[in-house]
Amino acid sequence: MTPALQTVPPDSTPDAGPVHRSGPLVTLFALMATLTALFATGLCLQYDRPALIAPALLLFGLPALWWWWCAAWQPGRSCATLPRSLRVLTGALGFDLICTCRGVAPTIFFHPDKATAGADLCLLVFLENYTSRQRLVEVRAGPHPGLGLAGVQTVRLHLAAGQAAVYRWPLRPLPSLAAGSHDLPVVLRVQRPQGMGQWLPGSRRHPYNIWHTRFAVPFTLEASDKKALGHPLPEAAYLSLASISEKEPRLDVLARLVDPA
Repeated sequence: MTPALQTVPPDSTPDAGPVHRSGPLVTLFALMATLTALFATGLCLQYDRPALIAPALLLFGLPALWWWWCAAWQPGRSCATLPRSLRVLTGALGFDLICTCRGVAPTIFFHPDKATAGADLCLLVFLENYTSRQRLVEVRAGPHPGLGLAGVQTVRLHLAAGQAAVYRWPLRPLPSLAAGSHDLPVVLRVQRPQGMGQWLPGSRRHPYNIWHTRFAVPFTLEASDKKALGHPLPEAAYLSLASISEKEPRLDVLARLVDPA
């Protein structure tokens, strides 16, 4: 598996908060598993099957203990000392989120969103981790032969706890691509390599917090009689916009997205 890219500059914010899921839903699961274990034990006693009591307790009792541990002990870990989210995407940048993915807020678009064949397009992937533990974001773009993506291409991006970052993915429409409106299919998946974590104070909890989402990123190819000059594509870049270990976001790096030179 391809190693995940680290931002420039890297963010060394440590993980904090609970490793496993907690909350009312977990408490409900723990209660249901406990009642099931007691019911199974009662059936074994009623029908004089003492040899089945131990397997029943192992089957239902151990999950009950696990859920109770997650519900009762995990939420108290480091929760009182969590820093506030900087909310760069919805605050400083004013993006309108359609969802969050396992605590990560995504926004994806082309800049510019209009070009001619042979001119450069940059796919910008803005991400912000609203949780107290790191996330790995897998971005899968394509296929789109008109942009030189014969198949699906994947990039894996690391986000520290509470970090906001942007990935610049340079692309170029081929001369064979017809003028008009097009879109690039993008799938975003999020992994939790070090556990659940907790939503940071001040972060925006979206009602749609899913584990992956799909985008159809639009762009327009304009007709032109001019022949594009041949030049290499700009390099891809993964830039940090904010860290909860710092007081202010680094919004000045946005200029490097518009003018890589």
